[in-house]
Amino acid sequence: AFHKHTSLPLMKIIPLLALFLAAVILTGCNPIKDSALAEKEVPKFHALFDAEDFETIFDTGHPDFQAAQSKEDLIHFLTVVRGKVGAVKSTSKNGWQANSLNGKTNIVLTYKTVFENGDGTETFTYRVEGGKASLLGWHIDAPVILAAEKTKIQEERASEEQEQKAEQPPVE
Repeated sequence: AFHKHTSLPLMKIIPLLALFLAAVILTGCNPIKDSALAEKEVPKFHALFDAEDFETIFDTGHPDFQAAQSKEDLIHFLTVVRGKVGAVKSTSKNGWQANSLNGKTNIVLTYKTVFENGDGTETFTYRVEGGKASLLGWHIDAPVILAAEKTKIQEERASEEQEQKAEQPPVE
């Protein structure tokens, strides 16, 4: 009698679990397919980046990407980054993950990229909706950017020190 009583709730759970799995399958949540859609967008991003067509990067991005910053701010940011790293020479994917929540699927792709002026790691986030991947975010980690900023700060400090020395009266 005890065994029959404990198996009864399990018999109710199995059909619910099957229904849930069928719903997931039918809603098209397919991380491999979605990842492939997102991967096709990376060369398009790089072509626009190399051509310095930053306006198109903004215009073709997901509405949430566009809402995260103004077009002018993105163009300025990408102009500065492009000026420091240069054009893309080669790139290779070294990781991906899929996140689905409330019917929204985000694909995060990580690439090792060789630019004209140094290597970097790019992280792309794409939102996949209706069989289309749209840019949701882009992050770059490239030592050449930090090195350029460090040099700029050092030059500013040296300039400030020169100005301070020039302002001091000569010691007699």
